Formats: sequence, C-alpha cells, structure tokens
Amino acid sequence: MPDAAFLESIAAARRLRVLFVGQCDSGKTTLVAQAARHALRNASVSVVDADVGQSHIGPPTTIAWAKADQPFDSLSDLKMESMYFVGSTSPQFHLLPTALGTIKIVSRAACAADKVLIDTPGFIRGEAARQLLWHIVDSVQPEIVVAVQQAGELQHILSPYARSSSPHVIEIPQSPDCVEKTREQRTEYREALFRRYFADSAELTLCWDDAPVKSRGVIDECTALSTLHRLVSLRSSAGEDMALGIITGVDPANHRLVIRTPWAVASMPASVVLGSLRLTPDGKEIPWPEGTSLPVP
Repeated sequence: MPDAAFLESIAAARRLRVLFVGQCDSGKTTLVAQAARHALRNASVSVVDADVGQSHIGPPTTIAWAKADQPFDSLSDLKMESMYFVGSTSPQFHLLPTALGTIKIVSRAACAADKVLIDTPGFIRGEAARQLLWHIVDSVQPEIVVAVQQAGELQHILSPYARSSSPHVIEIPQSPDCVEKTREQRTEYREALFRRYFADSAELTLCWDDAPVKSRGVIDECTALSTLHRLVSLRSSAGEDMALGIITGVDPANHRLVIRTPWAVASMPASVVLGSLRLTPDGKEIPWPEGTSLPVP
C-alpha cells in the first residue's frame, strides 16, 4: 500500500489502535510521527513509545505516552504524560514488564484520544521477540499492525495473522534512505538522554523499610551493596512510576539508600523498583563484571 493510502486508512477510522513493528533503524518511528501528524487533522491522537532502548518520549528503560494535541516534528517534541519502568534498555530478559507496561500505557493513552499509535522496540528476532509481540497484539488488540520490513524479516511474527480479519496487517517497505546506527551510536544516544534527564537531579535519602525495594531478591544488609549504581524507578503510593533514579550510596546498617533523582513530588516515594542497568550520575552505562549473571528485576 502506498504511503498516502496508508495514511488515509488511519485518518478515515474514527477510533483506532495502530501497532508499528520493525527492526532497528527501519524508519518505523519516523512513520509513527508521520501518521500521527496526518491523523491530527480530524481526530485526537495519543502516541505510545514502547522502544525502551531508543526512546523518544520517556527516558530509556521506560514505556511512555504523550498526547499529540498540536503540530510537531519529532516524537521527542511531545510532552510525556506518564511512564512505566521496564528496568532495561532491551526487552530480551524483561519480556513480562515490557508486555505489561505496553498494555498499561496503551490503556491510559486510549482514554485520552480517539486514535493510539504504538511504536514497539526493534527487538524482532528469535522466539522471545515473536512471543513478546504476539502477546502484545493479543492484549492490546490493535485494529491495524503496520509492518515495516526490508526482506521478510517480520514474517515469523506476522504469519498467524495472514488469514485474520483483525488485526489488519499493512506491510510497508523499509525506506532506502534509512541508515543503520552502530552500537556505539545507540549507546551515545541513550547516554545523552540520561544526561538530560538527570541534569537537574538531587540526592534523596530514604529507608528501605519505609519504601520497600521491589526486586527478585530481598534487599537487606547482605545484599544492599549490590544495588550501588543501579537504575531505579521511584513509585508513588498509587503505584505510578514518577521518576527514575540512580543509587549513589548505600548504608546497610541503617537500611538507607541515597538516590540521585529529579523526583519533585512533595511526599516520599512509596516503593523503589530496581532495574538491571548500572549508570554513572552523568548517564554512562557501567558494564557488569565479566562472568556476572545479568540481574533481572
């Protein structure tokens, strides 16, 4: 389907959920922005950014959404409404929080607009990617899945929908103008986003008895030091991810954590969600020591 016809098919529907799927650097995010601008002509539009590694609306490691209520150029121009912390820049070992976060954020975005456009991660290869996207489609129930591909790389994901009336799959060829980024360029992009996010942060000291840490294991005097440098989310009493933080200090004897964060809420967080990423205060990723099993929140 030509781009013009594809855009009109989205604009014509009164209410719609559209899921965009494609590998990294396929032009998928640019297409989401183009479709959102076109749909804005006659409907209210929400955009969900579920690309936790190359985020445009929320900080990396989060699924976020924004209301597109006026003309814009890039998804980065949109103001984030809320986010869900996945805990990593890749869905690979975080399939459940990625699926759950997408479902939760899409539900919120749908309450605010007639049309919801969902940008998914570039994680498309292998059984884990296939299962993740199948479960997202089953749960979110988009009327349209837009598949941006170059050489059939999405067929292992799309095949179950070949004879289905819903979702309707629209295949769009990847633009020849797309340029693949190197791993270093992706890392630099995330670091720049983290630097910007933590630019106005301050240190917050809390007791993990008052704000329990949600992680795979219990955080106590013996395990607390392993949380140093870990990226976390600070959650409100309503269960909302209000801000990210970096654990910069640990006092096991007094059950205290020092967290650098832009948290600006009058009350203290009700809980802390531990991620698997380690960061310096200026946003640089700290590799785990060789031989260390990657922790999963």
